[in-house]
Amino acid sequence: MLTWGWTATLFFVAVAGLLPIAVTGHSASGGSHDVATDSLLYHLIGAAVWVGGLIALLAHGRRNGAHLTLAATRFSKVALVAWIVMALSGIVNALVRLDPADLLTTDYGLLVLGKIVALAMLGVFGHQQRRRSIRDLQDGAGGGQLTRLAGVEVLIMLVTIGLAVALSRTPPPSELGSQPSRTELLLGYELDAEPTFWRILTAWRFDLIYGTAALVAIALYVLAVRRLRRRGDAWASGRTWAWVLGCLLILVATSSGLGRYSPSMFSIHMIGHMFLSMGAPVLLVLGGPVTLALRALPTAGRNAPPGPREWLLAFVHSPVTKLLTNPVVATALFVGSFYGLYYSGLFDTALNHHWAHVAMNAHFILVGYVFYWPVIGIDPSPRPLPHMAKLGMIFASMPFHAFFGVILMNMQTVIGEPFYRGLDLPWVHDLLGDQRTGGGIAWATGEVPVILVMIALLIQWARADDREARRRDRREAATNDEELTAYNAMLKQLSEGKRTE
Repeated sequence: MLTWGWTATLFFVAVAGLLPIAVTGHSASGGSHDVATDSLLYHLIGAAVWVGGLIALLAHGRRNGAHLTLAATRFSKVALVAWIVMALSGIVNALVRLDPADLLTTDYGLLVLGKIVALAMLGVFGHQQRRRSIRDLQDGAGGGQLTRLAGVEVLIMLVTIGLAVALSRTPPPSELGSQPSRTELLLGYELDAEPTFWRILTAWRFDLIYGTAALVAIALYVLAVRRLRRRGDAWASGRTWAWVLGCLLILVATSSGLGRYSPSMFSIHMIGHMFLSMGAPVLLVLGGPVTLALRALPTAGRNAPPGPREWLLAFVHSPVTKLLTNPVVATALFVGSFYGLYYSGLFDTALNHHWAHVAMNAHFILVGYVFYWPVIGIDPSPRPLPHMAKLGMIFASMPFHAFFGVILMNMQTVIGEPFYRGLDLPWVHDLLGDQRTGGGIAWATGEVPVILVMIALLIQWARADDREARRRDRREAATNDEELTAYNAMLKQLSEGKRTE
């Protein structure tokens, strides 16, 4: 029997195993391959969670496992979300590759229509049969009833998967027409003009992964705060604003003109890097999402199976989280990623692949989060640190950021030169000069978040001392100043002893 930790680990390993499918084939080539790849990734994960969850539920039902009603209820909610994700991502992926006029006139279009019909049937029928199964289980029916009712759902699901395989092997009409430009082949979209301040603000290209994640994170946070306040619990509005601003910073860095021009210019990329690794994480940890979730989620109960709240607690106290929040490890990851990414040739390789760009952004956010969490995070850290150790982490990282920017400004070779030369953007005449601009951005902007972190840390330190003083005063009041009286008596005794000598 797998423990919770191994179950969660193997789940993420299995999800990672889907990545090669999403980043190869039709979706990963041609125009708009960034949107197509992202939407296909959502589609595959939704399908895998649905199919895998159903298989696990049926296996649990065949052996009449414990808490079958609870398992069926939870799976029904997960399946509904997976169906919505599959439907929306499938529509986006089809629109990228298919003109609506081609739906009835091409093989690809007919396969898309067939998949839409099968997916709609699967969603409606699956929801109805799960409701019936849960009702029967509540009435005392055994797991065999669940197995029989799920048979048709499995059959429709297999048909849907078969159509998806046929789609992956059929070239879309867009690949049979005109060839996209070199810029569109490399980036997935065209860049028509240089990145002025106005274009950075207005030339948005919504990032399906990080843009969606940012908006969903805001919505979930606000709903959790609303639940607390409805039952009369307080939640500091400053924390809410910090979380919302952090998510909006991720949205701007990945979906605005910054995200649009970031893959094409090193200087713009460095602005996005600073936003994602040093700006957004500071605001996110000040939002206290774990504390909010633990207060908003219901407890499973003493004899009930663990639920989302218990899973979150287990994750926070897991060995992996303790390792990542170790001061030495967190600082090494945070600082070392700057040097390891850009000076090892890894960045040069990553420029050619959209999935690597997505992975870089995830790395920036996560590494920044695990660094700032034990330093200024509202959530209790798995490794609580004294305030002097927190200051030490900040001061230890500061010189390395400055050195990184200085090295970039003085380099004589261009990082990622083959890729940038291949783009051949008419407004980028000096690649080395653009790289030096990026180094100046890293050097100049790297200190601003550190100053904000220092201010937040000093405020938290002062508040902690104030709370300790009030706690001491309450203890003295409760014990009638017993400790103070004993201390004064000791001083008096020492004084009298000295006079006797």
